[in-house]
Amino acid sequence: MESTTEGSVVLAGVYLKVGVIGWVRYALAANTSMLHYLTPCIALGVGCGSIAVCAVLGSSVDAKRFAAGSSVLHMQLVLLCLALSQHSLLVVGAMLQLAAHSWIASMLFMYIGEVYETQGSRSSRVHSYAGRSSTAMLLLLLANSGYPTTPSYTAEFLSAGYSGVSGMLAITMLLAALGG
Repeated sequence: MESTTEGSVVLAGVYLKVGVIGWVRYALAANTSMLHYLTPCIALGVGCGSIAVCAVLGSSVDAKRFAAGSSVLHMQLVLLCLALSQHSLLVVGAMLQLAAHSWIASMLFMYIGEVYETQGSRSSRVHSYAGRSSTAMLLLLLANSGYPTTPSYTAEFLSAGYSGVSGMLAITMLLAALGG
C-alpha cells in the first residue's frame, strides 16, 4: 500500500523536518559531548543507508519512489552535517537544506501526483512531457539535485565547504557524493 500524493507531500514537507529539528534540539543542545563519540556511528549509518537507497533506486523507474529516495538521501546529508557541527556554518547549511528540501520535495511530489492523475502512470519511461510540463519537471529535478543557483546548491556548498575547512577531507568527499 502506498501513500497518497497529499500524504507524500506532508511527509516530505513537514514530518521528516520535525524529526530532524527534534534531533537537533536534543543532540546538539543537550548532549554535545555524547555527539562527539557518536559521530563515527552516524557517519557509518549514513554511508550504509546511502548505499542501500542507491541500490534500490538503481533499478526503479517509479518517479515517486525516486523522489522518496532522494528525500531520504537529503535528510541523511543533513544529519551527517549536524553530527559534524564543529563550525556554525555547517548548521546553517543543514538548516538551509531542510528549508529548501521541504519546498522542493513537496513540489516534486505534487507534480508527480498530477502527472499520475493525467497519464495514469508514475513510470519515468512512459511519461510524455511537453511544453510547460517538461520545463517544470526539469526545474524541479535540477533544484532537487542541487544545481547551481538553487537553494539546495547553496546548502550543499556550505555543508561540503565547511566540513573541508575543518580538516575532514574524507567526510567532504562523502558529502559531495551524497549531495549529487
